[in-house]
Amino acid sequence: MRTRYRTILLAGALLLTLSAWAYASELGEPPEYPGAEAGLLADDGVQAASGSNLQSGDKSLDKLSRQEISALLSENPLTLPAVLFDVAPSVKAPYATGKLKEAVLQAALNRLNALRRIAGLKPVALDDALNENAQYGAVLLAASTFSHSPPKPDDMDDDFYQKGKTATSSSNIASGYSLTGAVDGFMNDSDGGNIPLLGHRRWQLNPAMGKVGFGYANRRTTEKVFDKSAAVGDYDFVAWPPSGNFPAELFDANQAWSVSLNPDRYAVPAKADLTVTLRRDDGKTWTFSGANSYTPANSGLYFNVNTGGYGIRNCIIFRPDGVEAYNGAYTVSISGLKDKSGKAVGEFSYQTTFFEATVSLSGAEASGGTASVTVKGEPGAGAVLYFAAFDGKGKFLSAALREASSPGIYSAAVDGARVSVFLLNANGKLLCQPVSAL
Repeated sequence: MRTRYRTILLAGALLLTLSAWAYASELGEPPEYPGAEAGLLADDGVQAASGSNLQSGDKSLDKLSRQEISALLSENPLTLPAVLFDVAPSVKAPYATGKLKEAVLQAALNRLNALRRIAGLKPVALDDALNENAQYGAVLLAASTFSHSPPKPDDMDDDFYQKGKTATSSSNIASGYSLTGAVDGFMNDSDGGNIPLLGHRRWQLNPAMGKVGFGYANRRTTEKVFDKSAAVGDYDFVAWPPSGNFPAELFDANQAWSVSLNPDRYAVPAKADLTVTLRRDDGKTWTFSGANSYTPANSGLYFNVNTGGYGIRNCIIFRPDGVEAYNGAYTVSISGLKDKSGKAVGEFSYQTTFFEATVSLSGAEASGGTASVTVKGEPGAGAVLYFAAFDGKGKFLSAALREASSPGIYSAAVDGARVSVFLLNANGKLLCQPVSAL
């Protein structure tokens, strides 16, 4: 009876969906903090971590399952409201900052916090003063040169300009992105001009950041990132991609890996002393040596160490060549590290497992009274496939349900001129675009 009742509920929820279904860029250089780093852990006497299965990120946060990561990204997408502003900015005299809608700011924050959580970091909060200043910076970027120090337009009031310049000099800046798209763009950060530093990424993954502000005008983004108000938790290193499960959709073949070491536990890494090994689960191995020379580019083999003031200072950067797309497990091993006392650190390695997080349906087939479909991604507990059969005139004939909480090929005994397949969560909500087989 329970299965029959659930079938009725899901079919009812699906009727509404059926009707709707039937009719229906450039990053600037990262800003460097002017002065000594602040806001990190005081020396607590904890030794530098070593071992063969190290965990990146804040140790108080559990590693996320594949289903949790899929849900996190689904709940915090790149999509934005059609109207971005309560009051539109003016990028010509008389200049005006305008005001972004709260829902737009919240969407950017949510996306940033989703990426931070995947990295094993605590969330940050919007700050009204930072948002206001960031908006001055976005208008200045739109009215002047795309730079952290744009020149003053002749017809711009000096007070407006100084506020804008304060923002651009203390923000990640981007051009040509949506506001949420810029957040993902800052995480990528792997073009030839930015890969030596990965500064935008490191600012977004700064454990000390507790507050953030966003500005946007004419596809110019400012993200205020110099805040250091958070109480920093217990961590050994912050990596992107991090240890554990990681969605392949967030990491294309040209992105660089990064490992930022807690400077209170590890000595400043010397590039000449380091060797990084990246090993794929099929045995393919890449070795990066500080003794070799690497040229920054938009793609290809690369290795560097940067200790500049971009979030966590001690950052090891590497990118393999010959990767078409990431999937499966990769093990990172780093030798040549030292702890704060100068003593050599033993084995330092961790593993990242890539998986397909975006839920989708493909390969629908129907023959001989049986229909089948391939589920990709991680639908999660309680997800079901709804197979609906129709005759040649579109009249509903029969339906079948199949539990589908994990990826795989599923089939059902239904027969018709057309079979449509819908993937729904436990509440009857569509998880992806339906597919059909004739």
